[in-house]
Amino acid sequence: ANDLPGDLSRLRSKIEEAIPVGRGMHDSAVDPAGFHGFATTGWDDFWGRFDGIADAVKFRQERAVKQMGTLGGGNHFVEVCTDTSGSVWLMLHSGSRNIGKELAEFHIGVAQKLPHNQGLVDRDLAVFVAQTPQMAAYRNDLFWAQEYARYNRTLMMSLLKDVVRKEFRKAKPAFEQEISAHHN
Repeated sequence: ANDLPGDLSRLRSKIEEAIPVGRGMHDSAVDPAGFHGFATTGWDDFWGRFDGIADAVKFRQERAVKQMGTLGGGNHFVEVCTDTSGSVWLMLHSGSRNIGKELAEFHIGVAQKLPHNQGLVDRDLAVFVAQTPQMAAYRNDLFWAQEYARYNRTLMMSLLKDVVRKEFRKAKPAFEQEISAHHN
């Protein structure tokens, strides 16, 4: 904490340059192989499975690629925190960006049209039945979106650490093991 300047506006600007916020995205896909400690195991397989998600979002692929490693809006945030021992913590909160939301909305629409969900008091209570093609498709897309969110958080943390390394070269920041939790 003693290495932090009194005015963090420069650090904030550098973070916002590295990690687009709101509806923003990178100009091109961020290559995760360029970041220290970023495990790219499964990266190509993950993107290869994009063809297996709902057709309703296929047109979003280019946007999803460019939004990987971006924060989003709403309650999403990046924070630089200090604790009582003088340590600095880097924290962020984000998810699968808009593609996860669009997948969820698509599957909610599917569920609402299923015969067993007709006549519900509240359409938001529509469900899938286990062992059905609709449930299998939903789970496939849900797990893909959760993996997108995990990669997104991991890539953002790599971008954030890169900014901190560059801004505090003299202090030679060391990073401990990350703690990661699902967005919602």
